[in-house]
Amino acid sequence: ISFLIAEGVFPSNEGRGYVLRRIMRRAMRHIHFLEVNEPMLYKMVSSLTREMGAAFPELIEAKDLIEESLLNEEIKFRSTLDRGLKLLNKEIKRLKKGEKFSGELAFKLYDTYGFPIDLTQDAVREINLEVDIDSFDISMEKQKEKARNAWIGSGEIKIDQVWFDLANNLDITEFLGYNTLNAQAKVLAIVLNGKTTDRVAEGNSAEVIFNQSPFYAESGGQISDSGYVNNEIFEAEIEDIKKISGLIIHKINIIKGQINNGDLVKLTVDLNKRGSIAANHSATHLMHQALKDVMGVQVNQRGSFNDSERLRFDFSSTKGMSKYEIEKVEQIVNKHILEDTIVDTRLMDIDDAKKLGAQALFGEKYNNEVRVVMMGFNQTLIYKSSSKNKRYSMELCGGTHVQRTGMIGSFIIKSEIASSSGVRRIEGLTGLNAIKYLQLNRSYIN
Repeated sequence: ISFLIAEGVFPSNEGRGYVLRRIMRRAMRHIHFLEVNEPMLYKMVSSLTREMGAAFPELIEAKDLIEESLLNEEIKFRSTLDRGLKLLNKEIKRLKKGEKFSGELAFKLYDTYGFPIDLTQDAVREINLEVDIDSFDISMEKQKEKARNAWIGSGEIKIDQVWFDLANNLDITEFLGYNTLNAQAKVLAIVLNGKTTDRVAEGNSAEVIFNQSPFYAESGGQISDSGYVNNEIFEAEIEDIKKISGLIIHKINIIKGQINNGDLVKLTVDLNKRGSIAANHSATHLMHQALKDVMGVQVNQRGSFNDSERLRFDFSSTKGMSKYEIEKVEQIVNKHILEDTIVDTRLMDIDDAKKLGAQALFGEKYNNEVRVVMMGFNQTLIYKSSSKNKRYSMELCGGTHVQRTGMIGSFIIKSEIASSSGVRRIEGLTGLNAIKYLQLNRSYIN
């Protein structure tokens, strides 16, 4: 359980989170049978950390989060277990001699309340009854099929064979988007309806690979860029970007002319959209550190989404933010925006980055060389002689960001709600979108 949480897996009702929850409840059920009447699992994390922390440092970093997750699940499961026992006893009392215990209900006890089938069988065997095991097996198979169908989206996506073939024959696309929004490029491959082709004419949509590109492909919670590709006789909109096996794939809609394999073209990223996305992404980094300062170091990112309109940020917490905490986080972020400091990025060895204090996200896998994004300054350290890094926010991140914090413009938290068990969700706005939102609310007040 602890290793999974340290790797970024959290209890939920689908995919990997569902597997984790089943493991948790199996352990909790055994504790219940030992007649322990209070949460116990979370108390064992300290011992595990002492034994395994040196070999697996992520356990130490995630210790508070693991304990918090376990405690929340234990409290919820005790209530669930009590309801399950009541349902079991109610059904037993209703049965007449010779009737079988419903297999569908036995599966519900298993799936919803954590009762293994052998526990239900033991309970009804004591009064000379048996479970309809055939209907239980049918319900179980339906659930497995549902789980198999739902697994895509929990970390796995279907990739067409054409991209594997192209990846084996082409060099990876060079990404230029950290330093420029315009580039000359050569067409290396065109894919139409899942098959490679030499040319595509006006009025069609296709997917194109260039030798280099300034377009950012959606990843790490940041949406993809959009923009244009053209030359003297050809023009198209680029509406979406994805990355597969090192290839940056551009989905284009041809407005004029024809694109051919081998053509030389100009690529242009939408400046306004990129700027808004970067502002939201950079604000997310500042907000993450501000949340730690205001609510405690146990707060960690659990997911994010940054587009041109807003930012969304999920973080670990068992309680909602107070009005004071929301306002304090807003003040800290806006203070760093007003200071208009340079946003620094460095490529470095991952161990050096962690020694520097850069935050890595639980569940993310990093290469040996990582990109560290640093912004803001920790004012308490600026005038002190200290070996500690003075940057306010330092995170491992491959996304695009503003060049200076002042380019974020402004920041507000629009909402803060529960997202899932032990996870809260913030939706925020930056720049003109934040100003417009405040003006709209002021008009309501007036």
